[in-house]
Amino acid sequence: PPGPSTLDDEDSNEDGKGAAGEMNALAHSTLVSHNISAITPSSHSVLLSCPSHWNKRTMRIECISHSIGETSLRLLVKMMDGRSPLELKWDHLPSSFTPSSSVALNVDDDARIRLDFCHTSSDVIGQEFVTTRCAVRERPALAYHEARVLRILHHPSLPSAKGGKGDEMEVEGEGAGRAPMFLLRSSLLLIVETDESATLRVPIGHHVELRVRKGASLVSRPYTPVPVTAEMRRWMGEEEEVAPKESAGRVLAFFIKIYDDGVVTPAIERLKRDDLVHISDPIGSIDFSTLPYLSITVSPPPPVPSPINELKRDVVCLAGGTGITPMLGVIKERGWKRCRLIAYNKKEEDTPRGGWMPEGMDMVSSSDRLVHVLSAADNSWKGVRGRIGRENMGELTGSEIVFVCGPDGFVQEAARLLQESGHPTDLVHVFQG
Repeated sequence: PPGPSTLDDEDSNEDGKGAAGEMNALAHSTLVSHNISAITPSSHSVLLSCPSHWNKRTMRIECISHSIGETSLRLLVKMMDGRSPLELKWDHLPSSFTPSSSVALNVDDDARIRLDFCHTSSDVIGQEFVTTRCAVRERPALAYHEARVLRILHHPSLPSAKGGKGDEMEVEGEGAGRAPMFLLRSSLLLIVETDESATLRVPIGHHVELRVRKGASLVSRPYTPVPVTAEMRRWMGEEEEVAPKESAGRVLAFFIKIYDDGVVTPAIERLKRDDLVHISDPIGSIDFSTLPYLSITVSPPPPVPSPINELKRDVVCLAGGTGITPMLGVIKERGWKRCRLIAYNKKEEDTPRGGWMPEGMDMVSSSDRLVHVLSAADNSWKGVRGRIGRENMGELTGSEIVFVCGPDGFVQEAARLLQESGHPTDLVHVFQG
């Protein structure tokens, strides 16, 4: 359920005057106060529109998540124009709608949010929702949603894999006929699924908090989901079942490095199939569809941006260790003119490859576009050696968009090197989580 309000209720006053009263009014405003209208195009549908703020650039399906509680329906709308996220919440569901009812979300060509309710609901459910009060909150508290472990695959180097848990444990390289994932040393692939009461669509480059139980406590850590590839679906043997759930925002995959002395990852390593975890609302504010316009003289950006590859932008991804994970969505979804990935690791077995890498890696598969830099390679390694430095970052002309992700020390050093080289700071994006 949603976390506690970020506002102090004791600071509110009845007449709504003063700063506290204004904040309280903001927190509990309505559709009308946000210029959002609701109509019923059919008996089982509702259309939400806001022409003053929602358009094809700011409103897309990846902006919308939802959850159904015992007495509420909640929509989270993440604006892609720098505005604060909005929570739309119907606290008293119409009598014809139950928590087991399903609702499908879409965004139509006019940038309107469409809610389609299952046809087992009442024939007047659309009209009932339009007449039910909806509270709107800006900058809502982070909500967590229950998810089930669909599959979890361990690298053989993990202690849990060596210990052996029989049928409960899936280990890389074991099992006939399974598509290999080629996981990195000390890592695992975690795939989770929400039930029909929640969808979590995570925009490219955004992340979530993964919360798990550790003894009597709950611990969490930010992770960026990786694309669910065709190889993953074939490995699970559930390609036809998983694909529609993924497109509906119900399946998320995470590539996670396990640290023996970590606070959270040992608890993740102990997870089994069908265990329950909690996933937060998506976190982040960058809109990657407009990011390329930072490098050209177009102000303001056009309402419907051209595909990124038409802008002929070059992209450089500097990834330290598992910092590659947020880069995968960029590589998969965006048809850059040229994409160069420089992966910094310790040893050759740490280099990313295999079935967990997304479709689209062919864009960076040539020798000049995918560079592995190893800091502790053995004598057989013929590639680049060392830590991140000017000599192995490649030549930058100052027009490339540069993505950086990795451990804190790696990120700080990359930022320092880019600044010293004179690369425009507005073309550098550091992934968080």
